[in-house]
Formats: sequence, C-alpha cells, structure tokens
Amino acid sequence: MDGYGRQHDYLRISLTGSCNLNCSYCRPAGVANSYTKAGGGVLDDSELLRLVRLFAASGVCKVRLTGGEPLLRSGIEGLVERIAGIDGIQRVALTTNGTLLENRLQSLMDAGLSRLNISLDSLNPARFEKITGGDLFPRVWQGIEVALATAELELKLNTVVVRGLNDSELVDFAALTEDNDLTVRFIEYMPFGDNHWQPELLMGWQEMAERISRKFPLREEAPQGVARIFGVEGHCGRVGFIAPLTCCFCQSCSRLRLTADGRLRLCLHDSSELDLGTMMRTGLTDRQIGDALKEALAVKAPGHGRTVSGRANGPAVACMSSIGG
Repeated sequence: MDGYGRQHDYLRISLTGSCNLNCSYCRPAGVANSYTKAGGGVLDDSELLRLVRLFAASGVCKVRLTGGEPLLRSGIEGLVERIAGIDGIQRVALTTNGTLLENRLQSLMDAGLSRLNISLDSLNPARFEKITGGDLFPRVWQGIEVALATAELELKLNTVVVRGLNDSELVDFAALTEDNDLTVRFIEYMPFGDNHWQPELLMGWQEMAERISRKFPLREEAPQGVARIFGVEGHCGRVGFIAPLTCCFCQSCSRLRLTADGRLRLCLHDSSELDLGTMMRTGLTDRQIGDALKEALAVKAPGHGRTVSGRANGPAVACMSSIGG
C-alpha cells in the first residue's frame, strides 16, 4: 500500500534486457541490445523466486513476465511453473513479441501460464519490418494463430499507435475481433529515452475510438486494469485503449516493475529505483528488504505528471527496453 491508499498487487518482471527485435519506440537505433546497470547482473532463478515470494507475502497476487523478449531466457517454462506454485500467486501472464512462441506455447501453459499478450504494431509485413527492424512477421502471425486456437488462453494484442506510421491500420486491427475471441489494445505512444517522440506523433485514445467507430460501432464495457474496453457490434472480441497521456490512470495504479537486474520501479515514468538485486547480494534479510519496499512505496508520487506535450518534472526516462514491458 502506498501513501495514497493504492494497493499494489501486480508485479511485472523483466526476465532479460535482450530482444531479437529493435522496435523504434522501445529500443531506438544505437541502443545496446541488452541492459543492466554497472555492477549489476541479471537475476538468476533463485534470486528472482526469492523476490516473488517476498512480494507474494506482501499481497502481490498477479505476475507478468516481460523483457526484452522473455522467451530468450533459458528455462522460462520451469520458472513459470515455480512462480505459479508460490503461495498467494493467482495468475502468471506473459508479454512477448511472438517470434518464438509457436512451438512453446503449450509447454508454457502446462507450466501454469494463463494469460498472454503479444505485441504487434502492424499487420503489414513491410511496415512491421520498418517498425521492428526484423523481417519476422510470418513467425509472429504463426504464434498468434496457435494462441487463437487455444480456447483456454486469454489473448490480447498490444499495438502502440504512432500517427503517420501505423494509425491507418486501426480498423484492420479492430476487424481481427470479428471472428476471434481476443482483445486488441491500442496504446498511446509514450516518450522514452531517445525514441524520437514528438507531440504531433501522439494519437489520443478518443481519436482512435472515433476512427474505428466509423466502421464498427463500439459500446463501452467495464474497464480491465489500465485499459478502457469496448465491445465491437457483431464481433466475438473486443478493443481496448490504454491512455497514459490523454487520460491518466495513475489514481488506480496497482503495478510494480522489476528490471532484469533486480531494480524495482514504482512508476514507469519515474527514474527513481530501489536496487533489490544489490540488497540480496549484500546479505540483507527478507525483512530488511520488505521494510525498504514499504518505505519506497510510502513516498511514491500521486502520478507521473507527464502531459500530451511530453513534459513532466524531468526529462523522459530511459528506454523502455531498460525497464521491461
């Protein structure tokens, strides 16, 4: 619980800073393909599981594994199984770019995975390559098809919308919901590091919804976490909008983020961190680490303060790839 009465029950864990894509909004050209701070190192399984147990004992019940690309981490299936078996953990989810998913999804589900988010910013192979730096669209789509064929899996597609780059595909993405029980979530383009963000590249969620509704009538449903969710008339699936800039949801934030090298981020847009990895490696007890976490949460800011101009109480924070999705 932070100083504003917000209960934090959702932990997002970056398993690796490495990725096999270089998406322009996440890891701009010239940024290293793996990231840890000087003196740090990627948490091994025992360190990561120790922290998950500590968080679970303090009220965290949902864990999402991210990256980089989390499927690049060796032995992820075993890690999913062990996290799912920790007392208090009710749900283990994964966010992936889908390039390595096709032949691994069933083993991940057997280990305890129940929810899957796949990042996909274009349905056009040439545009996909321009955005991601990789000619891997067929592999991503094969992974999506496998996920769609798995009825017991909750599937979401995440699409970062950049005006003038992929906003022409909003209706095409919404059309995927006609015969598929999935949620396509459109995310406002956010400033991170040197990702060349400019205010004119931002398309707010209301404009996105208006464009889609010209083709497909929308009806608002109950929100799901940070997303505004809409049913699409006559469709099996739904669309959602995540609007951190035009419709700030900080007042209901329940998320904590753990970087691959063990640094805790209380807010995606705040550069302050709590170095849990170093705390463990220098011999601090679980109680000492838990006390440090409570102290950090007590002074968490009420909001990130970033506006549609991109301004906040400081410059844009590090690249998304250094934090975790």
